[in-house]
Formats: sequence, structure tokens, C-alpha cells
Amino acid sequence: MRSGVGVASELGPVPLKLICVLHQDDTLRDSIELREPIGTSVFSTLLAHAHCFDIASATDTERLVSDYARIALKVPVVEVRYRPGLDSLPAILATLTRLAG
Repeated sequence: MRSGVGVASELGPVPLKLICVLHQDDTLRDSIELREPIGTSVFSTLLAHAHCFDIASATDTERLVSDYARIALKVPVVEVRYRPGLDSLPAILATLTRLAG
């Protein structure tokens, strides 16, 4: 596994296998679509979901950029785009279950 990034669990650290970023997209013809961001767009995709940092703190900003850059390099990222609405839910769940497999 290429991941050197993990999350804590009751059993200790567990490496991240994949990061799925969910996006509603009402322009889709199918209920779900997968996209793999490439290059620097991986970093941008992840950074769009960063919430807990103080932009006024240079140290926090530097750590955030460093951490997210490391994650972008080590953990595969896939964008899961789906049509809004409950009718898309079975396809979303099936896709996420398959990706987690």
C-alpha cells in the first residue's frame, strides 16, 4: 500500500486506502460518475474540504498545505459526482461500497 497516511481506530492506526470526495452535479445524465483528479487538481480537490485552520496563522497555513500536499501524493483520490435526489442514493451507496471493498 502506498499510503503513509492513516486514521486512528480502536485497533490503532489504519492506513487510508482511498479518499472519496462527493459532489452533487445536476448536469449528469447518469446517476453517478467517477473522476480521478490529476496532478495539482488532487491537492485543490482536497483543499476545498479543509475547514479547521486559522488563515491568519502562518504556522497553521504552512502545516495545512504541507499535510494536504503529503496526503495528495500518498493517498488516491476519486471524485464521486452524483445527481441530486434520493433516486441516486442506491447508486451512490453501491459505488462507495465497491470502492471501499
